[in-house]
Amino acid sequence: MNIREYLENHKLLTDGAMGTYFDSIEKENYICSEEANITNPALVREIHRSYVKNGAQLLRSNTFLANEGTFLSLTQAKAEAFENITLKQLIIAGYQLAKETAQEVYQEEYPIFAAADIGPILEERDSEEADILQQYYEICDSFLEAGADIFVLETFPDTQYVLKMAEYIRKSCPEAFIIGQFSLTPTGYSRTGFHYKTILQEATQSGLLDGAGLNCGVGAAHMKKFLKSYIEEFGVPEDMVLTSLPNCGYPQIVRGHAVYSDSVPYFGEKLGEISELGVQVLGGCCGTTPEYIGEIYKTVFQAKKTEGAVKIDGVDKASTKKKRSSCTHHTGRRTERGYKGKAGNKYISSEIRNGRTCLCCGT
Repeated sequence: MNIREYLENHKLLTDGAMGTYFDSIEKENYICSEEANITNPALVREIHRSYVKNGAQLLRSNTFLANEGTFLSLTQAKAEAFENITLKQLIIAGYQLAKETAQEVYQEEYPIFAAADIGPILEERDSEEADILQQYYEICDSFLEAGADIFVLETFPDTQYVLKMAEYIRKSCPEAFIIGQFSLTPTGYSRTGFHYKTILQEATQSGLLDGAGLNCGVGAAHMKKFLKSYIEEFGVPEDMVLTSLPNCGYPQIVRGHAVYSDSVPYFGEKLGEISELGVQVLGGCCGTTPEYIGEIYKTVFQAKKTEGAVKIDGVDKASTKKKRSSCTHHTGRRTERGYKGKAGNKYISSEIRNGRTCLCCGT
């Protein structure tokens, strides 16, 4: 079963943070977690497995910072370890670790998927858009060469590069499942000045993405507020999933380390409330650990299990498989710019959904 088939009738739980969690358990002098794809792959694999043991079904590759700038820093500071390593090898190694972990524990009742994770490239004042875009394309090529067919393009401030990457990926892999996720400040605006509703509208109407949502930047309460307002105004997009991966609060620097404030139970409670809005893909970003993902699992997935559970390394995981709904709200047709329902409206309105809770209709 591929991820597109699975999401027709299920919600999906992603992993949590890689970078901040890596930093909390590894005290050695690492420039970034991506370095460990080459120097300590066993640790990266163990982090992936820790998330799976707590219910995660979508493992994002340890490649968020895998770009030319980061790689240059690695080759300068860790010349011996990276003397004969290329950026492509670093990216492919990160993806393979996620893919191999997913394959090790994959079960049809509770499938685990691996995603190619791409984060934003730091742009300088004199950066040229064409040069940045070429870097993104080369990163995409590395993942495509490794066989990736699920992509998470995350923490972007707007759709500028996300939609261009999505279009580029589809030329080589038309069936790729692509999620675009965007990062906001607590004001509801991104660092490039775009309002979250503008960003989400552009993403959901593009016809290039299979999922769109928010990650990083804000905690669970702010993210719930933004998504609730968006869904009340525009409804849940038809034939497309909404995603929510908030930080666990806002960081405070304690003895040189970022400490996040939200408790595990509070985070799980808020993600449960976000789920009830119709958001289908749930997970965590900065500050979250396997414990936080386990709390989402207990709050959203375990509480609604319908057909028993499967075990992953001795941990019960709920099978959320349900019978196909007879809902008529999914009969819309895909258009060049998005989706249209039976009445021609681009989205399933909150009135049509009538307060139901399963995916978009609750049946």
